[in-house]
Amino acid sequence: MIDIQNNIVSQHIDKDELEQLVPHRGKMLLLSRVTAHDIGQRSVRAEYDIQDSCLFYDSRSGGIPSWTAFEIMAQSVSALASLLHIANHDYKKARMGFILSISDYHSEESVLKSKTTVRVEAQEDFHSGNLFRYKCMLFKDNESEKPSVTASLTAMEIESLQEFLQMIGEAK
Repeated sequence: MIDIQNNIVSQHIDKDELEQLVPHRGKMLLLSRVTAHDIGQRSVRAEYDIQDSCLFYDSRSGGIPSWTAFEIMAQSVSALASLLHIANHDYKKARMGFILSISDYHSEESVLKSKTTVRVEAQEDFHSGNLFRYKCMLFKDNESEKPSVTASLTAMEIESLQEFLQMIGEAK
């Protein structure tokens, strides 16, 4: 449950409420739920139920390419960013973010299989202004103790696309 006005957010956030936390919609939403978050530790745990209807689904491999893990990770940290804004009473709507870099990427899998639920665990390990870095792990199913994909994501959060264009000198 999310009650922004009263600063109440449950640990478990279902897909229908995720639209309040991330700007993605429809097939671009690659999260099924947030299962835990810790504002003090600046961490989040989320899941994605991989289905044949996924935007990145490939019938030949029976799943989605493991490189899509970075987008699942990015959406998880987007949800965390919104949760942090809610906790700080600084929430208007889900803000946009840009992935600036993906480093230390390692994958044990080439495909994340359909009809499985992958789990992402992400924790912020650096931030300065609107720049953030997260250590992320994706587990190929809920029973796995060893991550299948690991990466560090560096992202920049912005209020609007117009703000970004002004930052890079494209808007007049």
